[in-house]
Amino acid sequence: MDTSPASGPVLAVESKTYPLGGLDKWFSSFSIPLLLFFENNAAAAADCNEFMPFEVLRDALHTALQSVPILLGRMRRSRDTGFLEVAVDGDDLNMPVVREFACDATFGDARAARGAAVVLKLPHALVDVAGYISLLDRWTAECRRLAHGKPVPPELRQEANHDRGCLGSSLAGVGSDGSPGALGGPAALKSGALSRWFARRSPWAQGFAWRVASAVAPKPHGACYFVARSKLDELRLQIQEHLPRGHRVSDNDILIAFAGMVMAQSGSKAPGSLSGLLRPRPRAFVITTVADVRVRVSALSGAGYCGNGIVPLGIPIPPSQIYARAAPDTLAPVCAAIRRTVGAITPEHIASVLGALGTERDLHVRGMAYGTRYPHSMLLTSHTHVKYYQLDFGWGAPTYVSLIEGQMSGLVYLLPAHPSLDGYHVNFSAPRPALQRIRAANLWGDFASRVY
Repeated sequence: MDTSPASGPVLAVESKTYPLGGLDKWFSSFSIPLLLFFENNAAAAADCNEFMPFEVLRDALHTALQSVPILLGRMRRSRDTGFLEVAVDGDDLNMPVVREFACDATFGDARAARGAAVVLKLPHALVDVAGYISLLDRWTAECRRLAHGKPVPPELRQEANHDRGCLGSSLAGVGSDGSPGALGGPAALKSGALSRWFARRSPWAQGFAWRVASAVAPKPHGACYFVARSKLDELRLQIQEHLPRGHRVSDNDILIAFAGMVMAQSGSKAPGSLSGLLRPRPRAFVITTVADVRVRVSALSGAGYCGNGIVPLGIPIPPSQIYARAAPDTLAPVCAAIRRTVGAITPEHIASVLGALGTERDLHVRGMAYGTRYPHSMLLTSHTHVKYYQLDFGWGAPTYVSLIEGQMSGLVYLLPAHPSLDGYHVNFSAPRPALQRIRAANLWGDFASRVY
């Protein structure tokens, strides 16, 4: 069932323009698609009609959006500055399209369960995962109020902090470390005619170009593997034996390193890649991921900032390491490279990236124009610390959470598994032959088990 903007409560939102920041440009061509599955434990069939009713979910979402008004605007390029901005018109809100439909599907570990799936897709130019959770906290609270009369905490009624000026003010007095590309990755690429031309295109045109490029590439499919925490703890101790004394690695370091080796080896013979035609074969496999600014800039950590507060970084791994069979001794140098790069993200480096984004207009599209492509790179995002399984619309927490695969090949999501499983899900997006090689060659060994 489709709903029109007139459906649901009438919203009182002030007309306002929100200038976007430099970090938003990095992600302006992407979206974040999230799936939450909630199991219905109702004993009687009649109770199914009362489980997460569509009208309650819809009305709660519309109400919650009043405190996140930037999501009700329209993105455009400023005529004065040329930078991206979001214009909110209180008389003509850009209301979300909300649909209800029935389907017969399986969701990860919840294979035989009955229930409801909530799918939400937000533009990455406006929020990162912190902004995503901010909206979900507001939405679930409003839903509990409508369905069960539970009060909404006052802080969730206040407008979310989308002031891009927070980033600049929090770094006031912090000097630049020089080059924004000091840590490699997209920021290290040089400007060129193609990137400068592409940077002048509208967000819609850039997104369209990205979709066209994805359409002509090998069609991506999804696969998911489960890694138990006990296996991770055991492997960490083995890896530590091959690192210098005092060096430590995190869960994320090991998961990123292992996923990188699996992705590299699955795609080493991938057909249809354009990398060899348009670019010389790279000398290293590049792992591109992001680092959270909030935990590295003390003045920003308590501001509740909901815009993009992440900086991209690239980690080049030599072929001799990334194409080795995964074992504690071969994982150790890859983990060390990841820890060294992530640990080098300082306030000074963040200030350098922000400064370059303000002056080098094409910095954010150089990766699309000149960057290394799959199968010689992997783009990874980690949500292992996000409390997805604490979200509750009023009928209990989700039993399965996924960031939907299939947007592009070479994409990997790290997510927490259900608390009862005590581990992590590693979601791959790659051409079907690559996923088949992962399974046939048993690239994970006994470290992970296949979910689907």
